[in-house]
Amino acid sequence: MNVLIVSGEISGDYYGSLLAAQLKRLHPDLTLFAIGGNKLREIADVFVADIASANAIGVWERVSQILFYSTFFKQFETFLSGQKMDYAILIDFQHYNFRVAKLLQKAGVPIVTFITPNFWIWRDRKHAKALAAYSEKIITIYPPEYTLYNELAPGKVEYFGHPLAELIQPLTSTEPRSGNTLVLFPGSRKQEIELLLPKMLEIARQFGNQIPGAIIYLPISSEKFAENIYQTVEKYPVPGLEIWTGDKKALFERADVILSVTGTTTLEAVLYGIPVVMVGALAHLTYFLVRYVLRLPLKYVSLPNILAGREVIPEFQQYDVKVAPVLKSLVELSRPEARLTIQNNLKEIRQLIGSNKSVFEQVARSILAHVK
Repeated sequence: MNVLIVSGEISGDYYGSLLAAQLKRLHPDLTLFAIGGNKLREIADVFVADIASANAIGVWERVSQILFYSTFFKQFETFLSGQKMDYAILIDFQHYNFRVAKLLQKAGVPIVTFITPNFWIWRDRKHAKALAAYSEKIITIYPPEYTLYNELAPGKVEYFGHPLAELIQPLTSTEPRSGNTLVLFPGSRKQEIELLLPKMLEIARQFGNQIPGAIIYLPISSEKFAENIYQTVEKYPVPGLEIWTGDKKALFERADVILSVTGTTTLEAVLYGIPVVMVGALAHLTYFLVRYVLRLPLKYVSLPNILAGREVIPEFQQYDVKVAPVLKSLVELSRPEARLTIQNNLKEIRQLIGSNKSVFEQVARSILAHVK
């Protein structure tokens, strides 16, 4: 059996690799083809293309990638014409999901969708309905996501909980928190780093001025971004800043407070019980189109707040990403007593994403039962 996994995001690449491991464990004769990033490259029998680090945000940023994706899709079509796939697992891939699906349909490859794009967040029923139409099976990871797709395609949709319910383990550190360790997460897209890292570094510098003995960590999510990050840090130096290239869990162990862009990291932080402040921005033209032309709802953009339907973590969007108010929130949350509030929010969010400790195995079993 030939299986193709396609993921256009770094987080999807990671989840895809864990799902792939379960598929290969349950079906040893399976031949895994993959399009994604380094994690899928490590486990795939045949790695077709690396696209997980190429995805972008914003209108102009996406325009700049037309040549890259034009070349990729030509190669992808050629690959499909020369290699029979029994089915494909399509993971998220917000901006190019339908184009991938169209080529898979043209090649007669059945599609299983695992983790849908954010149509459920934007209440975009039109695109959600189109996704449901081309997917033979949809496996969701959020309760509101499941509710939407089960309404649109009853009988096609399953929910086993969020992968983080399986992956997040309690922190081992039991030492009293000092409140002086700040961790910056500038994202896993080049454009996020360029848009937000300079402002995050300025906030970190002033955090260091206010907090005695401040320790500040900045992880590199991918080696592809290392040069960009080092250049930005050189341009906006922060005393006491340490570039982190080690294990992400070990970094959470050290964190007293986190400053993060939108994405899964905010959810991880809450589940670990670590105070987190979110900053999010799009290119100005993109923001104008989203807010004033498409009129998409933008009340909350961080996953914890979207899931809870209220503000459980401070978030600052677009023109509200200013040094003074973000810094104020970080300093307040760096106090050890702030963790008590986070612990209460953690219980609510954990209930919302479930407590299944075998998410990937159940997803794999469900897919194999469907395609056999």
